Amino acid sequence: MIMVWWHWLVIGLLLLGLELLFPSFPMVWFGLGGLLTGVVVILVPGFPSLVQTAFWIAVSVSFTLLWRKYLKKYIKP
Repeated sequence: MIMVWWHWLVIGLLLLGLELLFPSFPMVWFGLGGLLTGVVVILVPGFPSLVQTAFWIAVSVSFTLLWRKYLKKYIKP
């Protein structure tokens, strides 16, 4: 399946919407990763679907890890 820019925007918005129903904070970061991937696909036409998916996963995991690192400063066990 060829992924076009609006697929990523729909995936991102869907994940952000699911966050409202099922509170699981990483869904926010995967939703934002989907939105960012959609913007990148708009700016770089011809981005292969496999690379798009790898980019989405890398960005989403990076967002999640950066958020956890940020929170560790303020939450001490």
